[in-house]
Amino acid sequence: MTAVATPRTARPRPRQPKAARVLGHLVGAAVDGVLLWVVLVQPGWEDLPFLTSEAADVVGLVTASITAALVVQLVLVVVDPPWLVALGDLVVTSIGLVATVALLRVLPVVAEWVTAARVVLWVGLVGGAIGVVAALGRLVTSARRRA
Repeated sequence: MTAVATPRTARPRPRQPKAARVLGHLVGAAVDGVLLWVVLVQPGWEDLPFLTSEAADVVGLVTASITAALVVQLVLVVVDPPWLVALGDLVVTSIGLVATVALLRVLPVVAEWVTAARVVLWVGLVGGAIGVVAALGRLVTSARRRA
């Protein structure tokens, strides 16, 4: 009889080497830093041609989402146990979902971009919801493995 892997007997996937994980977190932090620079400094959200003045209503949430992602990536450069990675993903994705909902409500884009923006934001909303569920699952799984 063949043994069937169950959640209790399945072995966790081997993690990437530490150097690869650190590089990934550094690249993620760099991307987040560039995004913050584009939104806040150069050219700044006011100068992005596809945004309307209503973007002022949501730029704080978008900035909070990017900043949270940057902070989590930098923390994970130093220490990245699976439970902390899952918790970071959960926090960042949750903040991103709040920002996405706000963007959908305000939809601060010029008329010719409304349909495309709405589609992209809905895809992001669905993906974010799936991401929250996945992060919760990984957090619970890693907590069980630690116990």
